Amino acid sequence: MIRDIILQACRLPGGILDERRREQRKHISYYLRIFDHDSGELIGHLIDFSNDGLRVLTEEPVETGMDFKLRLDLAAVMNFEQQLLFDAKSVWLEQDYSSNSYNCGFVIVKISNKTREIIEQLIAQLAG
Repeated sequence: MIRDIILQACRLPGGILDERRREQRKHISYYLRIFDHDSGELIGHLIDFSNDGLRVLTEEPVETGMDFKLRLDLAAVMNFEQQLLFDAKSVWLEQDYSSNSYNCGFVIVKISNKTREIIEQLIAQLAG
């Protein structure tokens, strides 16, 4: 109950979880893996996605305000390239107490037109 009150307050205008996304994210029904392209380290699994951002379920907290070159592994999805590369910035982090993991929000800061088109196709095909 207290957690819900705090989260609600954080979502008020100016709060740390204030919704500022321009486009609603679509929940993805597959657990697609997200990697740090430079290190090859698994960051987590994609939860939802839009043309402007994504939410990733991680086992370790991700520092907010950090820039990443992300790689989305599409090997589990047919009819798509195997990997998508794009630059993103971590903008929020929230602990998921039910699974002892973290939800991390990223905003996409640099993406090729081809990758953006593939993301639109991916959202249309996989969104639940």
